[in-house]
Amino acid sequence: MTTKLAGEDTFFLPFNKGDNGRAGNPARADGEYPVAYFWEEICQPDAFLRIFHSFVYVEKKNVVDLKGNWSVKETLIFPRFHQFDAVNKMIGDAKAKGPGHPYLCEHSAGSGKTSTIAWTAHDLVKLRRDDGTPIFDTVIIVTDRNVLDGQLQDAVQQIDHQKGLIAAIDRETSSKSKSEQLSEAMLKGTPIIVVTIQTFPFAMEAILTEKSLRDRNFAVIIDKAHNSQTGNTASKLQATLALSAKQDMSEMTVEDILLEVQRSRKRPANVSHFAFTATPKHSTMMLFGRPTDPTRPAADDNLPVSFHKYEMRQAIEEGFILDVLRGYVPYKTAFNLGQEIVDEKRVDGKAAKRALAKWMTLHPTNVTQKVRFIIEHFSKNVAHLLDGKAKAMVVTSSRASAVRYKRAFDAFIAANPEYGNIRALVAFSGKLTGREVMHPNDELLQGDAFVVEEDAEFTEVNMNPDAGGKDLRHVFDRPEYRVMLVANKFQTGFDQPKLVAMYVDKKIANAVEIVQTFSRLNRTFPGKDQTFIIDFINEPDVVRAAFAQYDRGAKIEEVQDLNVIYDLKEFLDDQGVYNETHVLDFQKARFRTATAAATGTDDEAAHKAMYAATQEPTDAYNHRLTELRNRATEAEDAWQKAKAVGNEDGMKSVFSSTVASGRPFRNRPRSMASSRPG
Repeated sequence: MTTKLAGEDTFFLPFNKGDNGRAGNPARADGEYPVAYFWEEICQPDAFLRIFHSFVYVEKKNVVDLKGNWSVKETLIFPRFHQFDAVNKMIGDAKAKGPGHPYLCEHSAGSGKTSTIAWTAHDLVKLRRDDGTPIFDTVIIVTDRNVLDGQLQDAVQQIDHQKGLIAAIDRETSSKSKSEQLSEAMLKGTPIIVVTIQTFPFAMEAILTEKSLRDRNFAVIIDKAHNSQTGNTASKLQATLALSAKQDMSEMTVEDILLEVQRSRKRPANVSHFAFTATPKHSTMMLFGRPTDPTRPAADDNLPVSFHKYEMRQAIEEGFILDVLRGYVPYKTAFNLGQEIVDEKRVDGKAAKRALAKWMTLHPTNVTQKVRFIIEHFSKNVAHLLDGKAKAMVVTSSRASAVRYKRAFDAFIAANPEYGNIRALVAFSGKLTGREVMHPNDELLQGDAFVVEEDAEFTEVNMNPDAGGKDLRHVFDRPEYRVMLVANKFQTGFDQPKLVAMYVDKKIANAVEIVQTFSRLNRTFPGKDQTFIIDFINEPDVVRAAFAQYDRGAKIEEVQDLNVIYDLKEFLDDQGVYNETHVLDFQKARFRTATAAATGTDDEAAHKAMYAATQEPTDAYNHRLTELRNRATEAEDAWQKAKAVGNEDGMKSVFSSTVASGRPFRNRPRSMASSRPG
């Protein structure tokens, strides 16, 4: 399927049904071609006319080039099969059964949920009974963004240019309160109303309590039903439903509120819920899923299932999103990336080894060290991708951590002007004082970037002075900003196709959040064929298990071999720098110095023992290093002389003799032979 024929440059997109959660189409029992559905169903006149009347529209997006010039990009949107199929099945079911039913669409991140929601809303408001009366008087779209999703509103409006079709409940665009705006829109019969999570309780309150609305039917479409917070405004709904006083609704999700509605036996029969999520939790399935056998209630032997599914593995195999786990590497194994993390062009092997050794010894004990690693890794491996447009996200553990990261970023860039082209934004909600950002050990860090006054104040605005207080999602699209430091905000539900790398410095508690966080990288972009995730904290097995819940083919590529320590030991033993006696002497001396440090005593004899244990290997190492440096210098001089006179045989001879001389000091003692555990 393609929306534009351009000769050899025509880009065709898959239009498959899917085969058991993967790409392709299932075999036909009747012996027909697996793709026969295309001419049997899609190419029928009524289906084709429906596609062009109700689905095809022009998407308009503001884009910025590398010079910072903004323009409007227009794209002709044609439905993918799973979108067309999901909308048709939901609309068909709603027409047959009327209001009062749940619909759960389990669609992968990056599956085009914005368009699917827009098409669903558009069709729901047009849905009629046989006598011409509407099945749903109003469609309420609940989005998880504090700033209403303009892209979603634009998509709905592009499908149908009818005036007054859609109303957004937003204090930023109206002087009236949200409850006043809602009541006015609902009583007026506005076909589609878009609200934030924070406003959703007002909508439910109006549906449950307004006498004039009791005879009307509503369709509630919930975007990202798995994790959105409602905020303190839910307290009004709590009073309306007479919920338990112990229940704190300030931290409740949409599904939490609806579960309470259900438990209070006030779940209205005039409301259908259409929930969209890539990562349904157990509670999401229980609330929005339908029992496998609809004639019986949900039970252990009759579990709820999604009404429609488009799984992550199918989206990956069809090329609509990237497999982010292929680029996942725990920090402690980052040095094993080998040749994949250096320039593909001819490089100095010694320089590459030095860089790897540097990463091996860089222990991530504080933000400053991590910032250095992040900037160097981004500069060497990411910055040049996507024609210099690639971006990265740093996921921090808290708002205070995000502030410290931003200060460390700015300080490191100021001290290292060669990285001046890497500018960072920091995103977090509210404000913090210096006391909240300070660390107990800050007084020990003279001149450190984290030393601040207790009454200092940190906000998004004053920490991003050049952003001018604008929406950071749009600011981050500007070419000069390469890194976004986040604390919860933008960690999920943020789409930036140019994100190529993610550095995770946060223990992520649950599978849903892991998948949602890492999926920020899976959006496709011209030239984007790889991603990087460097995880400072989380365990690979936990990450793999999280993705396995929603992706049948999930796996982490090239996870670190736990035997690497034995490989390193064998390599060191082979160099002959030390013997078994040196190792035993070092162990004894190290124990004495550690004991002295723990007790606060000054054991000079222990220091002498440590010196004695390490002196001979140190001298041997330094002697060997000097010898090798001299030999390398002589070889380089000989190679340059041979090159100057065009003596290729001489150049090859120098190279061969240099390689042959790279042997260990001597054969290692038999007593040092290592063995691996079986």
